[in-house]
Amino acid sequence: MERMQSMIRTAILMFILYVIQFLVFPRLFPNYYRVSNEATALYWLSFAVVVTVGVIKGSDHIIDWIPGNILYLICMKIYSAGGAYNVQLDGLQRMNSLILLLMIYMAEFVVLQILVILIAGLIRKVFHTG
Repeated sequence: MERMQSMIRTAILMFILYVIQFLVFPRLFPNYYRVSNEATALYWLSFAVVVTVGVIKGSDHIIDWIPGNILYLICMKIYSAGGAYNVQLDGLQRMNSLILLLMIYMAEFVVLQILVILIAGLIRKVFHTG
């Protein structure tokens, strides 16, 4: 039951991330979208913030994030804000392309999650020992 609640919380976080990245940012900063350095910075910053909140307040188990990642990818498939961040999912009709994209996205997420866990651990260690 706890695992299911954790999966639901992380799925909600990933949906919030999608809304921020593909619905809010392109409307708040229309000059930066479709693709720009600023848009890329907003993408990665929002990704890092949401994952950090999720790891600290939610779950640091990768399995808990899988449903949220799949939801995020489905949302991107449905609407990618005209190719914001150079996301072009409209042409990905074959299932193996979606699976490949999910694998790439999961790899990015795992790397970011590991970085967040390491940084959070370092911060805890510094403040508890010093």
